Amino acid sequence: MIDKRVTVFPGVPTMFWALLRALDKVEGGDLLKGRLRVVASGGAALPVEH
Repeated sequence: MIDKRVTVFPGVPTMFWALLRALDKVEGGDLLKGRLRVVASGGAALPVEH
């Protein structure tokens, strides 16, 4: 995702949680945080943060 300069990420909630956990552990994770502009959830609703 970093090499391809991804800005849009469609997925299911499980993928979003895995991505969020991985961003702090992979080289360049901060770059992806700055580039990712749109995410689309399918398959299930995303939980609301309280």
